[in-house]
Amino acid sequence: MANTKTCSVSGLKLPASEFYENKTQQDSLHPYCKEVDNYRRVTDFSVPQLRKAFNAAYFIKEQYKPKTKK
Repeated sequence: MANTKTCSVSGLKLPASEFYENKTQQDSLHPYCKEVDNYRRVTDFSVPQLRKAFNAAYFIKEQYKPKTKK
């Protein structure tokens, strides 16, 4: 995908259109995606709390991945 950015909270690589504008940033885009930012605003979670939640979810996902047979 051309013109993508990685969300600093979720770690997902998304199109630039999925980020709010932020002229103070070098790339003029907010560091985390719209969906994460909207969720943060609704829940009043801090960015570190959200990162911790995403990391826990990824860890659980990795732990319960089906093991492939060789």
